Amino acid sequence: MTRADITVVAYTIAVNRGATTVDTIHVVLAVVQLYDNLIRDWITLDQVLAYVPPATKTNTKPMFSDAAQFALDQCTDDDATIAWLQQTYQRLVAGESIDITAPPAPPAPPVPVAPERRSVAEVFADLDALIGLTPVKQAVREIVARQQAMAFLATRGTPAVFSKHLVFTGAPGTGKTTVARYVGELYAAINVLPTTSFIEVSRADLIGQFIGQTAPKVQDVVNRARGGVLFIDEAYALMPHHESDYGHEALSTLVQLMENYRDDLVVIMAGYRDEMRALINVNPGLRSRMTTYIDFPDYVPAELGKIFTNIIAHYGITLTPEALEYLTTQLGQVFTTGEYGNARYVRSLWEHAFTSMALREFADGSYSADALRQLTRADITYAITKLAAMPAPLHTLTSS
Repeated sequence: MTRADITVVAYTIAVNRGATTVDTIHVVLAVVQLYDNLIRDWITLDQVLAYVPPATKTNTKPMFSDAAQFALDQCTDDDATIAWLQQTYQRLVAGESIDITAPPAPPAPPVPVAPERRSVAEVFADLDALIGLTPVKQAVREIVARQQAMAFLATRGTPAVFSKHLVFTGAPGTGKTTVARYVGELYAAINVLPTTSFIEVSRADLIGQFIGQTAPKVQDVVNRARGGVLFIDEAYALMPHHESDYGHEALSTLVQLMENYRDDLVVIMAGYRDEMRALINVNPGLRSRMTTYIDFPDYVPAELGKIFTNIIAHYGITLTPEALEYLTTQLGQVFTTGEYGNARYVRSLWEHAFTSMALREFADGSYSADALRQLTRADITYAITKLAAMPAPLHTLTSS
């Protein structure tokens, strides 16, 4: 539907109801009629009519009020129109005025708090230093190259438009947050984004508990993220489970704001593969904007071992030969399917192994200058035993 279609129907409704002006409620009625096939599951004409004054008779030709004009201005496309209807109907049900004549002044972009902008080469050097993730690193290079090529085409007067927003799929502990930060830095380095700001949120940051709370929460989060990356971890939690679930409102509001701030906002959503695909398919506007997926594979045992040795090397700690052999054997038993924590498991393993070493070397209150230098097989066994006693997904190895 076009704005003109909505305008004609709203005017006709106002005339038929004997209104002296075309108001926002007439625009609401017009949208409900025109989009009936898309919204009938959560709103009907009869529901809206319950809030409309009775029709009268008059020969006056109605004029469009400023509020109705503003309402029509929000109907830029199908996604924006439906998002506007959802928010307006919620205000109507809550007894709030729907006759808004001017939008709130958009907040200024946040002052950058992220580190100074680095060059593309510097960021790629850090990305390449990550253990494993070979297909992810290649995918990020492809994305950066595509954005640079788009900018080059624009100089020829033939701009191409590809979405900057991304979906990261994979199990927890596979590096999605870390890579998302690097993507934000790379986008800033090639001037796709004005800053390297990175805001990470989850469902609780976006969805309210009561009607009228969700849209403002989404707006607040987006305001903080403008200029950089909004990273939504475990984004599948936004999946609406029933018609009154505020996940619908959160997604619709987010889509509208992604369009409003398309020049200075990038959204990266992350979560399990199947759940993320189901989420993206819930909202047509989201599906049209989130078209680039990067899949994060689970770490293989050799990569997990390398992550562990890198961690302890940072603290100047080594493994005894027996401890290294035992660790390698145990990690070889891990089936990296995403149920075992991936790099998160290794970090937990390190924390417990360090605790064992500390207990061993500081038990009597005295220690030497060479303390905390080497992990033994006993330390690794202690860590594995501790993790084996924990609930899934960290319960993965057995002590031997």
